[in-house]
Amino acid sequence: MIYRNLLLCALLILTVSASFAQDEIPDDSDQIVYTVVDAFGDTVTITPTDLERIISIGGAVTEILYDLGMGDNIIAVDVSSIYPPQTADLPTVGYLRFLSAEPVLSYEPSLIITTEDAGPVDTLRLIQSVGIPVLIVPAEDTPEGAAEKIRTVAAGVGKSDEAEAIIEAMRRDIERAQALVEMVETRPRVLFVFAGSNIALGVLGRASGGHQMLELVNVENAITIEDGYIPLTAEAIVAAAPDIILTTSLSVERVGGVENFLNLPGISLTPAAQNGRIVYEQMDDLFLLGFTPRLGDAILNLTYLLHEDLPRPAYAVVRLSPALEQFEAQLRRAGQLEALDIDEPLTVLAPNNDALTLADTELSASELSALILQGAIPPQEMTAVPADMIEAVISTANGYVYILNGLPE
Repeated sequence: MIYRNLLLCALLILTVSASFAQDEIPDDSDQIVYTVVDAFGDTVTITPTDLERIISIGGAVTEILYDLGMGDNIIAVDVSSIYPPQTADLPTVGYLRFLSAEPVLSYEPSLIITTEDAGPVDTLRLIQSVGIPVLIVPAEDTPEGAAEKIRTVAAGVGKSDEAEAIIEAMRRDIERAQALVEMVETRPRVLFVFAGSNIALGVLGRASGGHQMLELVNVENAITIEDGYIPLTAEAIVAAAPDIILTTSLSVERVGGVENFLNLPGISLTPAAQNGRIVYEQMDDLFLLGFTPRLGDAILNLTYLLHEDLPRPAYAVVRLSPALEQFEAQLRRAGQLEALDIDEPLTVLAPNNDALTLADTELSASELSALILQGAIPPQEMTAVPADMIEAVISTANGYVYILNGLPE
């Protein structure tokens, strides 16, 4: 099976070390130096002092740095850096494909990390010429490409052990998705519609990261054209006849909301729209297209969302009282929860214990287990929960976590 071979290949490569070099070389002052061969083939030397003022250019790079615990070292980002939410508080230096040296240098960075998609190259070379190290990270839109990105960034900031833990978690999620899709007998036709911050609304063809995502969750791309991006036309939409339309939450926001999206040329005439199969909620651009550390989450969530015939995960009811504040803080740091005004203990409905496990959580497995009061609430019963009881919904690798202000009847 082509799908099985694709995932097995990805999983094997995820477990193999990347080809770049990372050396810790003491100089005369015993300072550690990180030496990395980047995507341009340049040998980049980075010292701990260089890590103090990082400009991160590229949403995937920024997300990786936060996951590695380097968020406090970032002084500016580019406009594609939309996750985690705290990036909104940072100044921006423009868009990674259209950089200018002056705004970048005005922040007096000690290190710039970006991807091979960034440009123009002359701008990057100009920045290098003034003595600022520039680390260029690979940008291949595949699971192995995501692992390479993580390893390269981590090598430059001295966090290679942390990188391997992130990659291992991603690999486990991809394995779970593989096990799930082997249970399905049909492949729905999915149309991936996208509106970027700098491009008009269009559909993603086979030479795109969006197509790679559809392949990884074993669905059929309703667009057969090899181009990566095709402008949206009513004729193309209707001819595609998708069972499901997949888009990002920001794409819907950019056209003025879901009602406006449904009124776009041809959309309302598709089987997807007529059957209410528009998937976009909690799907930011980087989540679906960035091939970031959340790739495993994205593949697993899409597997459930696009294959309706899969068995849904069972829910557990978790009561968070003394540990609630601590748990909430962890969720905020992970960018999964913006705010909760809490006056009393809340109820959390989650697929399983793993859904509440975060990479940097301070709650041990035993503490999480001790919080479970009641289990086995079937997912279908969630439909009976009044909307005003739902305080927040958190997307995780194992499904959605519902935080309620009480127990459902």
